[in-house]
Formats: sequence, structure tokens, C-alpha cells
Amino acid sequence: MSASPDAIPESPRPIARPETAATTNAPDAPTRSERLRFLLIAAATLAVIGGAVVYALVNRPRVGDEPVVPPASPSPAHASPRPSYGPPMPAGCDFDASRSPRLVLDDVPGNRLALGRCRQGEQVERRVTVRNTGGGVLCVRLVETGCACVHAHWEGDIHVQPATSGTLSIRIDSTHLEGLNEKWVTLYTNDPQQQPGTVITVSLETRLGIMLGGAPAWSAYRLAFGTRAAGRPATVALRLRSPKEEPAWTILGVESLAVPESRRSKFTWELVEAAADAPDFRCYDLKVTHPGRTELGPDTQPVRIRTSHPGRPEILVDADLTVAAKYYATPVEAKFGTVRAGDVASWKTFELRAADAGREFRVTAARIEGRGFLASEPRRIEGGWAADVRYDAATRAAGLVEAKLVFVIDDAELPEVSVPLAARAAN
Repeated sequence: MSASPDAIPESPRPIARPETAATTNAPDAPTRSERLRFLLIAAATLAVIGGAVVYALVNRPRVGDEPVVPPASPSPAHASPRPSYGPPMPAGCDFDASRSPRLVLDDVPGNRLALGRCRQGEQVERRVTVRNTGGGVLCVRLVETGCACVHAHWEGDIHVQPATSGTLSIRIDSTHLEGLNEKWVTLYTNDPQQQPGTVITVSLETRLGIMLGGAPAWSAYRLAFGTRAAGRPATVALRLRSPKEEPAWTILGVESLAVPESRRSKFTWELVEAAADAPDFRCYDLKVTHPGRTELGPDTQPVRIRTSHPGRPEILVDADLTVAAKYYATPVEAKFGTVRAGDVASWKTFELRAADAGREFRVTAARIEGRGFLASEPRRIEGGWAADVRYDAATRAAGLVEAKLVFVIDDAELPEVSVPLAARAAN
């Protein structure tokens, strides 16, 4: 039978596939690779979200914090950033990113200022020119030094206009310096390229004329005679040195300058050559003897050492001597503060020494006279004896508790030395 010309031809029927419970009335299930890709995308998304949450928690603003500005955000014009150290920026120092100041130090290569050589005791001063080569006002808000022997200050107006300059004055006192020393001066400004500050290293070599040696040198500026018994002399030495290229010299006298004159001790002295093999310096030990004093207690006298050196005709030092009884205790008294019944107080250690160093003696007992304290048995220590004391923590009425620690000494001339003790009992 022939087909009608108006008939629509049938499309080929697809091959039927068996239906199962998992596929009936449902779209095609994803393949294994599709499921794995989905899991990877989900994991990456969670990681990004988690990182963002952690960053927000760590960097969240806290009370008192400055607002956080992202690094990529441009600074607004005329902002006045708060200095990270020191006083706030002075008025008239608003920062304009389009016209930044620029600090330049003249004649200070590498920010190192060499002051050369000097005599001990001299005041060495330099003025450093600070130029502003930028487009904005350079403001100096703080000058800081790292040593008491260095003095630095800004001269004049702290506002340095563009294409102008200011002056930083630096002075070093070499009185307690010896040899090569490096000190630091820090200049704090609003130059964004010099934050937090511009550090200038200042070097000075103290090696001319007569110098007092020692490490540290400041300790050499005292004739520290220590503690002695009444009427007993004491001797200490000062190390003196000078460059060998300078003329030889000697000591002319050592004399007290105490006021009134009745307080002046009559010192004797001896100059002894030392460190004879030193290649560059001649060295001497000046041995000074204090005749001793009869009054108990500390005494300090200014002393002048006269020399034949033309560059340093005199050297000024202090002489310290403490006169004690034949034996003395340290500390000389003890306060235990506020104490309560049952509290276990800490022990305090007391030492007993002879005023004449090296004297042998024996402590036979350490006892408490009074109430409220306990003492340990005395024990030998280097150069003397020691005992420990603590509050007894007993129950007693509130108020002041006083007693004495008594060292018993095997010496008929001075058999006992006592130390006052005090505490305040509280309920």
C-alpha cells in the first residue's frame, strides 16, 4: 500500500532501556567525576569563607585601637597621623601626601657624626644643619639621647619650611668617658621616610692628656675607701694614663677641699708605674691613703689631684669613707610590714662583718630580744657571719611589734651587736 503524500513519516523509535527504582521518574544521576568536582568546589568555598571570618575576628577593632586603614587605601590629603612614639605632632604640621617634607642631614654621611679626639673632661659640641628638601613643612617634635653624657636640642623654630634649614645642637660631656665611645641622638619628625625617627650615631675618642681609667670609667672618679674602724687608715689606687707621644708628667699633690677646713683629711700618696708594656700609653697607679677618722658614719670629701701636665693641671674626684664600730651589721634595721596570725613570713638575712676587712672573729649566738620574731643559728659566710629572721606568725593584738636581733660575738671589747626589728600586727 502506497503512502499518502500528506502523511508525516514516523521518527525512528528509540531503543527502550529497562527502568529501575533508582531511575524511575527521575533525571539522570551525576557521574562519579561530577560528584567529586562538586565536593571540591564546596570545600574551596568553605575554606575561603572560613579564612575571611578568622581574619575579621583577629583584626576586629578593639576599645582604644586606632581605626584600621587598608594599606591599599590612599591617605587623605591634610591628614595628621598620630605619632607612634613621643608627644603628638605640633600644630601646623598637617601631612599632605602630595607635598611631603624631606629631611636631609648636611655633613653627616651615613648618619654618623665623628667628633674626633678630645681630652677627658672637655665639653665637645657640634651643630648639625637639617635641611628640608621636600614640598611640605618639616616639623621637629622630639629630640632624644641615649646617655646622660649627651645633650641635644633643636635651635629655633620647630617648623622648617621647604627649601630652608634648621639646626640640631649636640654636646657630649667627656668627664666620665675614656677611649672610643659611640652615643646616639634620635630626631623625631614628620618626614614619612624617616619613621619612627632619624638616628644619628655620634662617636668621640677620649684619649688626649691624662685620663682616669677603669671600667666603667665613672667608678674611677671616686676614691672609695670603703668601711673602716675608727682611726684606721685605708688605701685605694687610681689608674692614670696618657699617650706616649705627649710629654712626661708627675703628681704634685693630693689635697682635700672639704668645707670647713677642719673636715679636711691629710692624704698621703705614691705614684707607681703600671702596665709598662702598654704600646701607646704610659700608665701609673696613684695610691692614695686616707688617715682615717674617729667619727662614726659616712663621710665624703672633694679632692683635688694636682699634676705637672699642662693640659690637665688638676683632676677632681670624691673621697668616700664610712667609719663603723669594730663590727657592723647589714642591714642596720628591718621592717617586716603588716603581718597577720598564721601567715608564713619570709626570712630576712642579716650579715655581721668586721670594720677592718680580713679581721677574723666568731659569732657564738644570734638571739631575739623582745617578741614576735624567730632567728636561725648563725653561720659563717665569706668575710663574716649571717643569721636569718622572720615573723613568728603568732596570734596577738593589732599594733606595733618591736624586737632586736642580737649577734653575740666572742670579743670582750665588743661582745654584742644588735639590729632593730619591727612589724605591724593586723587582725
